Amino acid sequence: MSTTGSWLGSPACTPQPGTPRRRPHRIDIHYTLPSAPATIPAPMPAATDQARICSAAVAARVAAARAAARAAARPWRLNAGASLAALRAQLARMPAGWFAPLRHLTAVGALTARGETHVLRLAFTIADLAGHGMPTPGDLAEAIWLRTGTGPRPSGPERRRD
Repeated sequence: MSTTGSWLGSPACTPQPGTPRRRPHRIDIHYTLPSAPATIPAPMPAATDQARICSAAVAARVAAARAAARAAARPWRLNAGASLAALRAQLARMPAGWFAPLRHLTAVGALTARGETHVLRLAFTIADLAGHGMPTPGDLAEAIWLRTGTGPRPSGPERRRD
């Protein structure tokens, strides 16, 4: 049995032997990268001390986000394991208008209930990384954009990850 051309529907993407296959419905972020330049760029330099510092900063930020998520006493251990009902229950006290774009996408069929769940999980993850106790409208807009590519790309100081 050949594995070429069957992984995520791409003929150029073949998993390494022993690598579990991922199913497209388990991928929360659907982002299309810009095309590669026509010329081949110079090889990347070896990792520098600055790159190692950046990696350490990202690791510390992720650890802080996980600690904050645990402290929030949510009924789920990981955002990836949260059900749609649990996510909605956590967000029930938030202003209804914040979630109008998500409800609209679901109502018109642009997102299924599963897609809505993925967007909300992603919004909670973005909020955790930003240090927000609960997702903000900006966190939700970014999650919708990362999942669907629709709407303007969220920007501004609250979206910067410096």
